[in-house]
Amino acid sequence: MEYHPPLSVMETRKDRMREDYVPKLHDYVRYYHPTSGVHEGWIYFYDKDYVSIEIAVKDKQCGLTDDLHKKHHVLLCCHHWNWHQLEYVRSRRDFNDDREP
Repeated sequence: MEYHPPLSVMETRKDRMREDYVPKLHDYVRYYHPTSGVHEGWIYFYDKDYVSIEIAVKDKQCGLTDDLHKKHHVLLCCHHWNWHQLEYVRSRRDFNDDREP
């Protein structure tokens, strides 16, 4: 059985669980950044070194795009040394799953 020291006043069980979280494609997360605040979005790209979090989607204004590329995706990069600042919210099946988080 693994030993866990008693929780301090500042640390909660949720904080301890967040440190073990490894992000996956199609997870919806909250990114608690110390200087820019809280950002929310879908994991859009995953690599062992970083993830991209889709924080906004905007329609393209030109008519030169096809059906698959009608949107601008605003992505935020989160490197692996900051993954302890991510909080898992929920997952989706794929990119076409448009249920609200």
